[in-house]
Amino acid sequence: MVKVSFIGYNNYKTSIPIAAACGIGNFAYSKYKSNKIFDELKLIAKKKFRVVSPENADILIYPHKLELKDKLSNIQNFASEKKIPFLLFRDDDNKKSANIKYGTVCRSSIFKKKSKKNEVAMPALVVDLLKDNNCLFNERNKRKIPLVSFCGYCGDGISEFVYLLQGRKQKFDGLNLRYNVLKSLEESPIIKTNFIKRKNFRAGVTKDGNTHLINKVKKEFFDNIINSDYSLATRGKGNFSHRLYEILCCGRIPLFVNTDCVLPFENQINWKEHCIWVEYKDIKYFDKIINEFHNSIDSNSFIRMQQSNRILWKEWLSPEGFYLKIINNIINKFKYNFI
Repeated sequence: MVKVSFIGYNNYKTSIPIAAACGIGNFAYSKYKSNKIFDELKLIAKKKFRVVSPENADILIYPHKLELKDKLSNIQNFASEKKIPFLLFRDDDNKKSANIKYGTVCRSSIFKKKSKKNEVAMPALVVDLLKDNNCLFNERNKRKIPLVSFCGYCGDGISEFVYLLQGRKQKFDGLNLRYNVLKSLEESPIIKTNFIKRKNFRAGVTKDGNTHLINKVKKEFFDNIINSDYSLATRGKGNFSHRLYEILCCGRIPLFVNTDCVLPFENQINWKEHCIWVEYKDIKYFDKIINEFHNSIDSNSFIRMQQSNRILWKEWLSPEGFYLKIINNIINKFKYNFI
């Protein structure tokens, strides 16, 4: 078992999922995230982690989401003096780096050109959509013409303009990219599309709203991914795609638009083997890139890629898989550097 200490706990702050799963504080569910994520983590925490005092830990973890205003100099000094690896998490849209001199920061929104050496990418932590929809994993057979799906918020043109006027450039950039890619794919004669364009985030429903409507919207989203060959994954407000991990979870093939992103475990995962990868500058050729890939892959390879994506999510990118991998990676890297 990994000996872990959650250092710097503040009972006025919400704990990160892995800390709460280990019994340190409470994890507050958002309006949109299922508590099933947390339930799975508790099972893993009992088997894999043992909470100890900071002096006896294999790794120190800050138990709250790292905010730019957090002052952690004393904790960093302690970790540095004791020569214990220190890990912090920031799962938000903020594009600014954290000013951490000692330790590793896991962030969801990173621009590669501006990233720091002590920053690594973390995935969006999503519930297992197959379990959530009472489905077993089933591969899709290859068809002659590729079917591309998308279900999500696209704005209405006016909202994008309003975001720009409000100075919310990150939000504008994400929606504008999505709009341009969807428009280009819809107009293509060489692929089929299945797009559900929402004018509001989550179709305007919240966890506290009408249960029937919430379930309907969630089911439409799931069906849109599972009943297509490929699904679009572009950045949102932050420079990462939440949908990327939902597509992999379903065992489908993402169409990933790279906007100077950093993806999790880049030194261990060959991401271009798990998606159709297109650089931002090449989005005008996206349909041709999709069609060329689809024609180049045989039926067995198409099915194996789906299987591989489901395994990738479960072992590396699911909440349980990610925390186990990143914590062990940081410990092993730290030991190697001090040999």
